[in-house]
Amino acid sequence: MQPKVIAIAGPSGSGKSLLTRGLKAALMREAQLFERELSIAVVPEDAYYHSQAHLTLEERAVLNFDHPDALDHELLEHDLRQLKARKAVNIPIYDYASHTRDLRSEALQPADIILVEGCLLLSQARIRATLDLSVFVKADLAVCLQRRVVRDTQERGRTEESVHTQFESTVRPMYHAFLAPSITHADLVISGEEDPELAVSAAKARIMPLLIA
Repeated sequence: MQPKVIAIAGPSGSGKSLLTRGLKAALMREAQLFERELSIAVVPEDAYYHSQAHLTLEERAVLNFDHPDALDHELLEHDLRQLKARKAVNIPIYDYASHTRDLRSEALQPADIILVEGCLLLSQARIRATLDLSVFVKADLAVCLQRRVVRDTQERGRTEESVHTQFESTVRPMYHAFLAPSITHADLVISGEEDPELAVSAAKARIMPLLIA
C-alpha cells in the first residue's frame, strides 16, 4: 500500500491534537482487530516554523507566527513527499520558549499513514497536492481562545495576558484571512466542540476505504 497522507487542519485550540491522538489510537485498534500490520506517523506543522536564530528573543516574541510565511511549507512539502516515497526524514524541533528551531532534529521513519496536523495546511496549494484526505476541525473562536489560555500558560510558559494579546493581534485576523477560507478545501469538516469519540469515528470512517483501495 502506498502511504496515505491525511491532514488534520483547523484553528489553534479547535481540538486538532485531540483528534489526531484519538484517530491514531482508533486506527491501530482497528488494525489489531483484523490482525493487520499498520504503521502511523504524525507530522506537526508547528515543527516547521522558520528558524529565527538571527533575531533577539524580544524581536522573535513580536513576530506574526500565525501568518503562512512564518512556516517553511516548502520543507514540509518535501518531507511529506519523501515519506510518501517511503523515505525517512528529519523533522525540525521547534522550541516555543525561545521562539525558534532547536539545533537538533527528529528522525521520522516512513509509515502507512502520515497524519499531518496544523492550522494552515489547507491554505497552501503545495501541501494540498500531497494529501489523500483532509479534515478541518471547526470550533468557535471564543472556545479556541479559552483552550489556548489553558495550554499556553500550563505548557508553554506564557502569561494569560500575552495569550490574549497575541490572539487579538494575529490569531483572530489570520484566522479570517487564511484559515476560514481554507475550509472549502476540506474533504470532511468536524466539530471540535462535540464528543471527541464522534469526531474520531467520523474521521476513521473516511480513512478506512483508503486503506483497502
